[in-house]
Amino acid sequence: MSDGLLIPGNSKTGPGIWLFNLPREETCVGASALCKEHCYAKRFRRFSTVDPAHQARLAVCRQSDFAEQLIQEIRERHCKVVRIHVSGDFFSAKYVRQWIRICRATPDVQYYAYTRSWRLSKILPALNALRALVNVQLWWSADRETGQPPEGRIAFIAVDDNDL
Repeated sequence: MSDGLLIPGNSKTGPGIWLFNLPREETCVGASALCKEHCYAKRFRRFSTVDPAHQARLAVCRQSDFAEQLIQEIRERHCKVVRIHVSGDFFSAKYVRQWIRICRATPDVQYYAYTRSWRLSKILPALNALRALVNVQLWWSADRETGQPPEGRIAFIAVDDNDL
């Protein structure tokens, strides 16, 4: 990607926070039906450049040097805070392990993410390793359909008064 893998923060996150996004349909492997119905990232579809950019990032994620590419960009941009996945999610344990490498290589950067991939037993151990890092804040995203997440920070999505 010629413009890089990270994009500057928006009005919701703030300008000092860098964002890394992926396509939601292909990567949200732990999404519940309720999550898919009320997906925050659906709002981005009105911008014609979003889908191709997300697809391009996903292609880079599958390259063997993904972690190295992102580490270099984080250092070049002097990032202090990175939000992982405003759109998309941790789609495999291998991908999570790439993020572990990135976060370990840049200990002066703070990372945060919300994930529903905790619902997949093959990804959960890697997510636990990621959230154990001192520079990572990871929330288990849940709703009334997901079941109870493991111990940790939980972001519960309430979609109507039944969720109070």
